Amino acid sequence: MNFLEKYITSEYLYNLLISIGSKILIGAAVLIIGLYLIKLLVNASKKVLSKAYDDATLITFLSSLLSIALKLILVISVLALIGIEMTSFIALFGAAGLAIGLAFQGTLANFAAGVLILLFRPFDVGDRIKSQDLNGKVKEIQVLYTILETDDNKRVVMPNNGVYSNIIFVNK
Repeated sequence: MNFLEKYITSEYLYNLLISIGSKILIGAAVLIIGLYLIKLLVNASKKVLSKAYDDATLITFLSSLLSIALKLILVISVLALIGIEMTSFIALFGAAGLAIGLAFQGTLANFAAGVLILLFRPFDVGDRIKSQDLNGKVKEIQVLYTILETDDNKRVVMPNNGVYSNIIFVNK
């Protein structure tokens, strides 16, 4: 009788399969139900936001951000429920977030400034503004940049961080 035959019996394998299989089935059920509930919650938040705000860009942005955050929390929870140790994964996510943040520092600054512009509305589409020695009418406010049309019909794409961090003269 060798080592495998002595310690790994069919009863042991059966109990191991039942234990692992039940955790995986419970995790799959929680994942499916969680994804369904996240979909319902995101749709409900879209309805609430559409009643509170009239801006489709802001509503789409906030609902997609909510969806991604909730799905990430759900996946981490399901993995912990199955029995996978999560401390190393969370540390890995933190390190990856730091690396991505440093790599995209300028883009993240434009993103943050775009969110602030969309939330606080120092100017709106159609307003005439002067910022960074540029004059023009605001055509679009995107998450990363603002588009102006100058008096000589040129299209200027300005990074939101530059717009938000400088003095803005607004003519309504």
